[in-house]
Amino acid sequence: MLESFGKLIEFLIQDGEAQKFRNLFLAAKCLNEVRERKEIAAVESQLLERLKELTKYDLNDYYKRDGEGARLVMEIRTQAVSAIAFTWKDDPETLPWLKQMAQSDDNSAVRQAAVQELARGWKDDPKTLLFLKQMAQSNDNSYVRKVAVQELARGWKDDPKILPILKQMAQSNDNSYVRQVAVQELARGWKDDPETLPILKQLVQSDDSYALRQGAVQELARGWKDDPETLPILKQLAQSDDSYALRRAAVEELARGWKDDPGTLLIFKQIAQFNDNLYVRRAAVQKLAWGWKDDPETLPFLKQIAQFDDNLNVRRVALQELARGWKDEPGIFE
Repeated sequence: MLESFGKLIEFLIQDGEAQKFRNLFLAAKCLNEVRERKEIAAVESQLLERLKELTKYDLNDYYKRDGEGARLVMEIRTQAVSAIAFTWKDDPETLPWLKQMAQSDDNSAVRQAAVQELARGWKDDPKTLLFLKQMAQSNDNSYVRKVAVQELARGWKDDPKILPILKQMAQSNDNSYVRQVAVQELARGWKDDPETLPILKQLVQSDDSYALRQGAVQELARGWKDDPETLPILKQLAQSDDSYALRRAAVEELARGWKDDPGTLLIFKQIAQFNDNLYVRRAAVQKLAWGWKDDPETLPFLKQIAQFDDNLNVRRVALQELARGWKDEPGIFE
């Protein structure tokens, strides 16, 4: 029986590049069903080497210039990492190999995949937590650090040492992308911690990174809608923040969560008419049209914007929304 199975595996591990190496990944799944592999050790070793080769898979320069080619390379490499971690989980050499890949592979996607597989497959290993902490705090690749932060937050939520790490990373890590991920995990996983909301408010209002502030705005609006300070903060951001991206994010959150607040519609009209940024005004016009279609003042307001606004792009958006939402209204297409 095992001899026949070995022949099947041997057949499956032929080239397969034209099929994106699905044959090799299928072979790994089949092999995982075999508990006693001594009789097919040679073909097992051959499959493992083929999969390790795929973690270095590449295309020629012509195809690499194409975005689809780059995605294919990433997909095949990361699938190979996952297949090895899954099928050879009990092999004592797999964990050291994953750690090596996580730390030193020249491809960021491979390193991220190795971190994920290590965190999820070896959670009970006492050294895994320490390894992930080191990766989250000091790895030289921001994407790898991001994945390590996510895995720490989701896999070790009950560990009392994780929350202080997330707080520190959210406020003072030297990479805004990593900080943004830490903020997201903090807001979603530790909503009831008394320091989480104050940290978010501070970041929203005064952080140096606009991208981080934007992410914090979304977490604040969606996680603390009932906090009495959330709505005033969003209104202030929507109307007068220095960053147009923050103003636009606040507009979107107000429309999503506070449509029934009596002051929101008035703010949107003011922003649509008078905000000094084109993109913020366009966002306000769109949200007005989508959220207040049945308000008797919306149609006349949009008509006014479409006819008399001093910016062509804002007039165009107003016309598009009129055509989309009021196509049966007399005079719209005149």
